[in-house]
This record gives sequence, structure tokens and C-alpha cells, in this order.
Amino acid sequence: MASYKGHTLFAIILTLLYFTNPLYWVLTIVGANLPDFDHDVKKINLYKIAIVGLIVFITLYILKSSYLIGILILLVVIIFYFSKHRGFTHSIIGGFILTFLISGIMFFAVNLSNQIPLNLNINPPIVLLEIITIFPIILFLNKKISPIVIVLFIMGIIISPINIINYKLIASSIFLGVLSHTILDSFSPSKIELLQPFTSIKFGKSFTISMTFILILIAITYRLSLFI
Repeated sequence: MASYKGHTLFAIILTLLYFTNPLYWVLTIVGANLPDFDHDVKKINLYKIAIVGLIVFITLYILKSSYLIGILILLVVIIFYFSKHRGFTHSIIGGFILTFLISGIMFFAVNLSNQIPLNLNINPPIVLLEIITIFPIILFLNKKISPIVIVLFIMGIIISPINIINYKLIASSIFLGVLSHTILDSFSPSKIELLQPFTSIKFGKSFTISMTFILILIAITYRLSLFI
């Protein structure tokens, strides 16, 4: 099984092929380290996230605002809590659902920021997007990758700031990270159940090689299309 270092490195390689903004690099790294929250050692973090989700839900419900953010956070916790290690969260369907939920959290949070009456020379949605990208990483993901993502985060603000929020790119970068995790884990002797919950058939090295080739080919084709 690949370590967090392997998953992070592979995610960085793939995201550099697809994205030019460091914020999307960070989201890909998040996605690459996300599936292992189904591990028992991560349960304490799930409890912390559940508490955050409850507080967000109750607070926004009282304020009659976008309390769906809290519900989506709790749904993410429920999925990981009831998933066996290298099970549903390592499948294609699980990856899509996790991407949808996390992208939804970011979408509703950014829309919520539009209600903030600020006259400062800042863009509240952009600032909030950056905060909810980096905040969970520092608190809940592997602390050893925090320096990497913080550096990329700062680069994103200084070198290549986001002026327009593109949710397709947000979702794509998260899913690319989740997929990269699945690809690496399929290379291990125990393989992965890629098509859960529909079947427990396991996929191994052939899937790893073919998917890596396909992703690189798609990236090259996409890059070439930009020059046509």
C-alpha cells in the first residue's frame, strides 16, 4: 500500500499535467489523501469533523442560512465511518460521491460569503474558498503534508490568484486526487474493489497501468488542444 508520501507525490505529478493554478494542486493533494479516512486510526478526526458539521448546521439553521453545508459535512463523516478500509471510498462511485459532497460544501460556503456586507478591497467568496481549502488540511489531514500544501496555497494567492471561481475545475481537481489514490492502491497485492457497492471484484496492476496511461494521454491531448 502506498504511503501518504507516495499518494501525495503521484497527485502532484498528475495535477501538474492538468492544472496551472496552485489552488487546484492543493485540492488534488487533498483528494489524494482523502480516501484513507476510512481507516480506523482516522476515527478520532471523523469525530472532530462531525462536531464541526453539527456546529455549522445548528448555527446556520438558527440564522436561517445555508445549513446544507453542515448536512453535507455530516454525510462525508457518515460515509467514512461506515466504510471498511479500502472499500467504498476507494471505488469509482465512492470517489464521485465524495467529490460531489466536498464540492457542494465549497459551493454553498462560497455562496454564503456573498451575504457578507464588506466594503474592503477583497473578494469574500474567493477569500472564503481559500480558507475552507487550507483550514481542513491543517486540522485533519496528515500533518506531514501540511507544509507542502501551505506553500502551494501561498503561491496560489501571490503568484496565481483566482479571480473567477470555476466549480468544474474544483470538482475535477478533487476527483483527480481521489482517482490517483485508487490507482496507486490497486498496485498493492491486496488490490481494490473498484466497482463497490455493485461487485467485490478486485482490480490490480493492469488497472494501475492502463489508468495511468489514459490519464497521461488525456492530459497531453488537453495541453495540445490549448495551442490549436
